[in-house]
Amino acid sequence: MIFANHAHLMPVEINPNGTYDLLVKYMDEVGLDKVVAFAPFDSYLKDIDAPEKNPNLYMHAMIKDNPDIVGFGVVDFTRDDLE
Repeated sequence: MIFANHAHLMPVEINPNGTYDLLVKYMDEVGLDKVVAFAPFDSYLKDIDAPEKNPNLYMHAMIKDNPDIVGFGVVDFTRDDLE
């Protein structure tokens, strides 16, 4: 089994090479069984028309039906409600 530990998921408006569909395609093409995918940072989602502005929920919506992609969330340390 080949488990890659670093991939990024991005809305197409941010990075057309970082979409869910391309990640799945690349996994197939190079023979990756599983990958860890990082959520985009908060700042990446602020100015685009994304259905979900929370990066971790955005990533979850992308990967929830694919057991071969493990999500790695992000924390926005600029928030004042981290408690």
